[in-house]
Amino acid sequence: MRLVSLTARAVALALSIGSVSFAFAGSVASPATGSGPVGGAVAVTGATRPSLAAVTTEKAQAGAVAESRRQKKRTEAKEVAAKRAAVERAAAKRVRIARARAAAKRRWARLPATKKLGFKWPAQGWITSGFGPRADGFHHGMDIACRKGSAIRAARNGRVVFVANIPIYGKTVVIQHAHGYSTLYAHMKRINVRAGRKVGTRQLIGRCGSTGHSTGNHLHFELRRNGRFLKPAHYLT
Repeated sequence: MRLVSLTARAVALALSIGSVSFAFAGSVASPATGSGPVGGAVAVTGATRPSLAAVTTEKAQAGAVAESRRQKKRTEAKEVAAKRAAVERAAAKRVRIARARAAAKRRWARLPATKKLGFKWPAQGWITSGFGPRADGFHHGMDIACRKGSAIRAARNGRVVFVANIPIYGKTVVIQHAHGYSTLYAHMKRINVRAGRKVGTRQLIGRCGSTGHSTGNHLHFELRRNGRFLKPAHYLT
């Protein structure tokens, strides 16, 4: 009995091993015929593999995104550089203004007291005869050659106290200023103010000409304080 049972067990074991071998062989053989588990798996894998066009499109999209990001970074860098340049320009401008103001203060500090009274040049031109003695006597003012009809302006703010056309000085204006100062403008072609009128510094009062005793178009300019003649060049700025 024991021998029979052992034989039966051996037969059963052999059969089980054979079935497993058969199943394995069938599954391995399936790829050749396109059937079976392995063949099915291979078929599915082939069906889901991406095409070359899809891969190319995906790479192109990724490249476009990367280029867009790089372009954005470049734009941001340019904006930052432009803002930095604007800030630097503004800072440089402030420095220039500060230096110019400091230089003006230094120049003002070096000016003599007479130059700080605020008298401005009444006409554009060049000096043809200064204050002092000359061949025909003492010259109590200075002559400024100017273009005929060019502007004659008040050297300083004040009140017009005299307007007339007199034989030697021709068309003449006298302006009274503060602290006893007065200015005279002679030989003008035309007068643009009236007596009693207040005028501001550099305000138009007439036009350059050659009226009265004159040898050419010029302005005869005098500066006085309490009736005493002063040298205009020492006061004009």
